[in-house]
Amino acid sequence: MKTARAWLIDHVGSIISIAWMYKNLDAKTFRENVREHLRVWLKAHFSKRMYNVKSYEDLLAHKKSQRVFIFGSGYSINSITDEEWNHIGKFDTIGFNGSIYLDKIPQKFLVFRAWTEIAAGLVNWRNDTFEVLSVIKNNQKLDETIFLFPNNISSVFNNRIIADKLWDKKNALYFYYTDKLSKLPHADMRNGLVHATGSLCSAISLAVGLGYKEIVLAGVDLYDNRYFWLPYEKTLSWSETEQKAVPGDVNPRGLAVNSVHNTVNNGIIELIKEWNLAFKEQLGISMCIYNPKSLLSEVLPIYDRGKNAGS
Repeated sequence: MKTARAWLIDHVGSIISIAWMYKNLDAKTFRENVREHLRVWLKAHFSKRMYNVKSYEDLLAHKKSQRVFIFGSGYSINSITDEEWNHIGKFDTIGFNGSIYLDKIPQKFLVFRAWTEIAAGLVNWRNDTFEVLSVIKNNQKLDETIFLFPNNISSVFNNRIIADKLWDKKNALYFYYTDKLSKLPHADMRNGLVHATGSLCSAISLAVGLGYKEIVLAGVDLYDNRYFWLPYEKTLSWSETEQKAVPGDVNPRGLAVNSVHNTVNNGIIELIKEWNLAFKEQLGISMCIYNPKSLLSEVLPIYDRGKNAGS
């Protein structure tokens, strides 16, 4: 019954995403995209069997610590020292999306939802997709990672990869339900990962759903739109000429490098404050922030590197 509810909520989320396309695409492009979404979703459903698909029990067995570091893509990751990486490497890690570029330590899990989530990226997807797959293939720190793909119709980026048999069979997969309706993460991730304001929320939802007791957010800066794998003065933009995401001065949403991250405008700080309080009271889970300059330091305690150095 629980998974049936998760399936229903997951498909409601797809309807919400299709409604976004209806508002942002012309009629012809909208019809073509809906057909493509349905085609690749159905084809992906039958192509999954050729991959190393893990179960919920497999994910629990893959977990090795009670503390987990969740990595965003903020530029502050470049300030982490080798000594700090050695410390972080003692614990489990969860990445999402841009974490495919992180090659300092192995990542246990990586929530991979999409890449260029704009109208142009929906239509012209091949260049981005093949570049992303190449990054994953060449990053040896991802060899033992379990990648989590959303299971729904609207996840066309992931569905295309599976439908067209582009995924490397050596990389394990888990298909999860997306929950865009619930206010708090589920204690059992089989009920879905709560997406809320973005992929960071899905990653936190995974940590809660796997039973981690201490969650440390690293590389979640929010005060700008810099990414750790790009030049300092650039963000991730869209090139009409190259038909893919490239370093640029303004991101696809029109935000400059020095602007606060879009999830701040969507209420991520207030949401994390609410989640942290609820986690403590209801689940006995603590959450903190690694970068003391992060905007989340307003609502989360800062990870004590000195205190935890010997942990």
